[in-house]
Amino acid sequence: MFGNHRNRALTAPINWRTTVKKASAHSHTQNTILQAASCVVMLAAAGSSVAGEGWKLRQSPVGSFGGDIAALPEPSGPFGSALLTYLESYKILDANGNAKVPDAMSIPLPTGTPTRGALADGVYTVNVPAGTTNYKQTQAQLNLAGGYWTDAIYNDGRLQFAANLPLVKIKRTLSLTQPLGTVSPTTAASPPLTALPAALQGAVAAVTAAVNAKVQAGVAAALVTPTLQNTEASGIGDMELTVNWVRRQEQLKVLAGVTLFAPTGSYDVARGPNPGSGNFYTL
Repeated sequence: MFGNHRNRALTAPINWRTTVKKASAHSHTQNTILQAASCVVMLAAAGSSVAGEGWKLRQSPVGSFGGDIAALPEPSGPFGSALLTYLESYKILDANGNAKVPDAMSIPLPTGTPTRGALADGVYTVNVPAGTTNYKQTQAQLNLAGGYWTDAIYNDGRLQFAANLPLVKIKRTLSLTQPLGTVSPTTAASPPLTALPAALQGAVAAVTAAVNAKVQAGVAAALVTPTLQNTEASGIGDMELTVNWVRRQEQLKVLAGVTLFAPTGSYDVARGPNPGSGNFYTL
């Protein structure tokens, strides 16, 4: 029953690098580059809306934007970055962008057997209104990224090697509710409930109660195990290993790279929120 989710996010990057200067190298400030990188991260992360399998993405929309965003373009040598992200998911959406809730239902009442044929099945209908979904998930994430820029030139570009390890704390609350259904005649030919003898009214009420109980059981079962959804988890997330080729020409930057996501994150298939995405690799 679950689909896309709407979220809010805020990311604050802190960058550092170590430079080994050569005799021919020119010292220059990186403040402008740091400020520009911070703006890119903040604008890209704020107010994002994403869809993901199992309520999350392997390629996280926050905390990481690839190896190049963490690295300053000059000079060569090791670099590092720490990105602190807070993500809040507050709504589950269907494919049309509408809030995903337990659907409204119209259920024909099986009254034939309880009334010994006095009321055929389907003479009355239980009308169950649409339910509500109460969902909130918060995630605090610290991404520790580091790597190395090569000094050598390859086809007019340089290579960058980067690793990104997220530390994640995630908490989820989820509940589903659905009102009890009410009985109405299925067709104009169906007699009003008040016109029935007391015994038949009692039989209809008993069948209605059984149908409502089954609907409520289905809503509860949709959560699988509520205690495993309404919980929190923390630990290491899935590590990203990246190799980039970067070429700079005046104001143009060309980057081609490959990223491997390794299943280093904490993951429990029986638990709802997980720092990791599962025991699989993504390239």
